[in-house]
Amino acid sequence: MVRLRIISGLFIVALLAACAESKDVESVPDHQSHPSKEYVYVQGRNIMRPDSTPLLVKGVSLDGWLSPDASVYGLSGTASSWQMDVALRQLFGPYAADSFWNAIENNYVTEDDLKAIASMGFNTVRVPLDYRLFSDVDFMGKVKNGNSFKILDKLFGWCRDNGLYVILDMRGTPGGQSDDGKDGGFGYPWLLTDGTYQSEFIKIWTAIASQYSDEKQLLGYELIDAPLPDATGSSTYASTALEPLYIRTMNVIRTVDSHHIVIFDGALAGTDFSGFSHFDDENNVVYACQASGIAEIDQKMQTYTVFRETKAGWPMLMSHTAVDDASQATLLTSSSSKNNIGYIVGPYKGTSKTAVVTINVPNGWDKLATFMTADRFSYGTLYQARKAADLSSGVLESFADAAKVENCTRQNDLIQQLMK
Repeated sequence: MVRLRIISGLFIVALLAACAESKDVESVPDHQSHPSKEYVYVQGRNIMRPDSTPLLVKGVSLDGWLSPDASVYGLSGTASSWQMDVALRQLFGPYAADSFWNAIENNYVTEDDLKAIASMGFNTVRVPLDYRLFSDVDFMGKVKNGNSFKILDKLFGWCRDNGLYVILDMRGTPGGQSDDGKDGGFGYPWLLTDGTYQSEFIKIWTAIASQYSDEKQLLGYELIDAPLPDATGSSTYASTALEPLYIRTMNVIRTVDSHHIVIFDGALAGTDFSGFSHFDDENNVVYACQASGIAEIDQKMQTYTVFRETKAGWPMLMSHTAVDDASQATLLTSSSSKNNIGYIVGPYKGTSKTAVVTINVPNGWDKLATFMTADRFSYGTLYQARKAADLSSGVLESFADAAKVENCTRQNDLIQQLMK
């Protein structure tokens, strides 16, 4: 641990010397630490294991499992999960759509997947969630009041058996936190403007924290995934709404769970921390950055490191990024080690080359993708699009079967570089 801090410290000294434009720039002191022999915790700029050794996170994000993502499935014609669900119901009917979502829950991530992830060398899985799983709303083929803790309980058991830590990430929030649809919202960050949504948000996180307050495989709660990506307007909510909501939610979580790390994503989809100013001594806080590409990863990492060293004083984690190939994986791991910022790549499983494990899509899947981009605004145009697609629900069953890990293809060169 001492050696890691010395190396990190030497790098930071050089970095600050290069970046500082005035004598006022200086490193902030470490916050108070509360070591634990049972739970992952924060000490200085490091995330620590219960055995008091640093944990540099190397993880995968289970995108597309409990928070459906059309782009992960190769269906980019729809932006949000609800739009994808509507398209499936329009083409195949409600029963087939519900059956598909149930199959995704059962097949997309299984115990075999967690064994595979551990065997690759990863130490953490990030689980994007949708608030609807914990609310009185029909979602993913489930009727109201479904007990979604059952599937998470199984996940924690699998991770316990395979030595993996878990980050619970709220991808879809009440009202939505973004303008790009991946939050399952309606194209505006209503969560940041409406107190009713905020109350529901805090209530759901409190229920989750109550359920898993004693879970030793839980690394932490990532409260809001990639908030406020709109650089032209909604970023104004970063200081006036986003950070205050983080603090309120954390304070309520602390009433039921005093053990686990709470993770704050930056604004502008995890890239902007300029609106943050609350750096008091609450224990076990981590700031999450994200990167949409690897080309300028060193520059991005340095920006995040300056924020960590001169303002926050808490650890940083790159909670989501995508890598296209082994060369990009090499750039990521090198920068991660040099800056002492762990990473999570995603998706773990999907149809594109950015996935660690690739789904071999069935015949006809391209027709479904075309249907989702077709004009379906009126019932007349919907009829024409459905007729042109000429697909049966069997293609959904084939995709769910193809998503089983034993039927997927591992990108071994990429994985090998990610573990360096």
